[in-house]
Amino acid sequence: MLMNLTRLRNSTWLPSIVNYYKEYKLKITWGDQDLINIYFHFHPDELYVYPCEWNYRPDHCMYMSVCTGAERSGAYVLHGNRRAMQNDKQPAFKAAYLAFKEYDFHQKMKTSLLPLFKRNLRRHPRRHVDVLDIYFQPELLNLLIMLKNDSLDSEEMVARLAVITDFLNFEKKDSMI
Repeated sequence: MLMNLTRLRNSTWLPSIVNYYKEYKLKITWGDQDLINIYFHFHPDELYVYPCEWNYRPDHCMYMSVCTGAERSGAYVLHGNRRAMQNDKQPAFKAAYLAFKEYDFHQKMKTSLLPLFKRNLRRHPRRHVDVLDIYFQPELLNLLIMLKNDSLDSEEMVARLAVITDFLNFEKKDSMI
C-alpha cells in the first residue's frame, strides 16, 4: 500500500483508527488490515484503487487470466501475498523474488537481472502461471530498454526498484536484498 503521508496527517486518520479499534477490537481478525479496511469503508473518497497491473497478485493468474491491463501492457508490480514468493505454487512469482534476491545491484540490470529471472522460471514446473511469464517479462524488458537508452536517471531507477522491492512479500530472514 502506498500512502501520501502529508494527506494522511491532514485527515482524520489517526483519531478514526483509534476509535475504530476501540469499537471493533473484539471483532477484528487481521489487526491493522481490518482497521484500514474499516477506515476506507467510511472514507472511500480517500482511497485510490490501483488497476490490477499495478498490484498483480497470484489470484490474477491462478486458473486463468483475470487482469486485462496486464494482458495489454504487462504487470508493473507483483504483490506476493499468501507467500507466493516463497512457495512453489506460483513459480513465476518465486522466480521474480529469487532474481531480485540474487541480483547484485552493482551489476548492469540488462545483463544480470533478466537472465536470473529467466533461469529461475526454468527451474520450476509449469502450472497455472504461464500468463505471468508473458505479462511480467514485457514490463521488465521495457525497464531494461529504458536503462539501456539512459532514459532513466539513477534516482528514478532507485525509486522504481524501491517500489518493486517494497511490494515483494519477503520472509523476515530474507528481507534484505
